[in-house]
Amino acid sequence: MYPQLRADQTSADFPGAQYVNKVRASNNVAEVTNRLVNAQGLASLIEAGRAKWSIEVRSPAALYSRTFLTNQSVKTVKWEPQETGPEVFIISGLVVVEGLVLPTDQLNPAWHAERPLNIPVGALLARGMIARTKPVVSSMLRFTKKENLARGRMEISDHDEQFQFNVNVSPELFARCTKRDVQIAALIGVMGKLPKTAESFDEGVEPLVLRAIREMLEEGDVPTWENPEDYDAALAATALEPFVVEEEMEEEED
Repeated sequence: MYPQLRADQTSADFPGAQYVNKVRASNNVAEVTNRLVNAQGLASLIEAGRAKWSIEVRSPAALYSRTFLTNQSVKTVKWEPQETGPEVFIISGLVVVEGLVLPTDQLNPAWHAERPLNIPVGALLARGMIARTKPVVSSMLRFTKKENLARGRMEISDHDEQFQFNVNVSPELFARCTKRDVQIAALIGVMGKLPKTAESFDEGVEPLVLRAIREMLEEGDVPTWENPEDYDAALAATALEPFVVEEEMEEEED
């Protein structure tokens, strides 16, 4: 058992310290930021080469796992999509690479009686959030067939704890729910709900997907729901997942 600083702020082991962990992913590349605030004891371990940032790219479905070790606060990692499949998890942390004794003077008083505090190789002294990289459509939408829904219609329920929106569709439309036009139509409906949905989250605790969408829109110079006068759900949805042109649709059918 050893102390741990967590990015979700659920640990009090390092009073006043913070671990900032951010992941910006696109296709098969991710920029991972790991930064310590008011945690000089941990930062000194990195400077001395006794601990490094660990960034694991994991795909349970494909039985794939690769770990990158670095002392850099910002690191770009890549993977081959044919090896991982469409869904990838990125897990960060500060890992001990050389056994050490951790001073307790910067720890919660509950640890002061533990002397010496021996930390083994492989121990995580900081644990980041689990970031999931998945296409926006498939990460936010869950399609359900609704027998009594009129032909060609869909309706969208509020999101669940995984920030997925349930899309009820008519039976014949359910057979086409993997088609891009149906998915984007549903995404437009979901984007229409975001202004009200976003109000339910305090700043700093919003879901990863919601934060990623805002950043994607800002990068594309598209108004977000935080600018209600300029926000357009259809524009936002098609900025994330553009409609394909007719020639591309024909190629997809082939």
